[in-house]
Amino acid sequence: MNINIRGALISIVFAAALLSGCAGTGLRDSFGKSAHIGQKLSLDYPGREAGSHFFWELQRGDERIYLLGSIHAGTRELYPLDDDIMQSFARSDTLVVEMNLIETDMSHIQAYMDENSMLPGDQRISDFISPEADRELRAILKKYGIPYSSVERFRPWVISTTLGSMSAFETSMSAGYGVDMYFTREAYDMGMDIRELESAVGQLEILNSLSMDAQVADVETVIMDFLHLDEQINELLATWATGNLPLMEELIIQPFTEDPAAGEYYQNLFVDRNMNWRHALLEMVAEKTQIFVVVGTGHLIGPDSVVQMLRKDGFSARRY
Repeated sequence: MNINIRGALISIVFAAALLSGCAGTGLRDSFGKSAHIGQKLSLDYPGREAGSHFFWELQRGDERIYLLGSIHAGTRELYPLDDDIMQSFARSDTLVVEMNLIETDMSHIQAYMDENSMLPGDQRISDFISPEADRELRAILKKYGIPYSSVERFRPWVISTTLGSMSAFETSMSAGYGVDMYFTREAYDMGMDIRELESAVGQLEILNSLSMDAQVADVETVIMDFLHLDEQINELLATWATGNLPLMEELIIQPFTEDPAAGEYYQNLFVDRNMNWRHALLEMVAEKTQIFVVVGTGHLIGPDSVVQMLRKDGFSARRY
């Protein structure tokens, strides 16, 4: 199978992470290191609730926030969604998504990639990753008809996300069946107000800002696990469809919290973004009173989630 590498780069905004979202915002703040990094995740933290879906209703007085955990790429079999979810959407004033996929200007993404995707000077990816990972990367690229020479100058985060995008070609998943895209189309049809939490370029900026050590650790993991990515994705899809919260936390959150080396990713991709979103949602709900929010499921689970942050702001939470 031959894959156009520039086409794969354009698509990474949508495929970098199936359930957590791609990555941060250009306006990202730092809110201190999570207390859960380097620890085994407790599955009985305060506020953890039973339910059948990754869907919460939060209320504080007249203010109501519906929070739905998204799969950013999915299949036709995910639909129709549960009646509680659809009725809550119909009652809402505003749809809030990580970014509006329909309005995304791909030229801005390409311009950012043109300026930021390459390693400096004469550096190559083989200068950073292990010989074993380099051999495996060459084998993967050969399978997809991609010359190694067209990839070896890329920064590690670009290779990680490109491999994630390529894995989708082996499955029936499509961003068109992603939950956030589904609700964005529905909101347009209804004439509903649509708000973004981030920009597409902002979701690339944080990946580019990660330390080289963090990027290398991630790309080596992605390379060595690449042959099993389809199995992992299928497990995530099944876990989402059944609303299995303990297993989802085990799959998405626990690997970050247990491994101190992954702490930078957890802090930047989850904790800091969740705090930024918390501030934005508080402003939006004060204006609109009832909003329907669709973000990556990884941001709504675990002790550092948006749900738990809003609970500390006085919202009651009910999981469906």
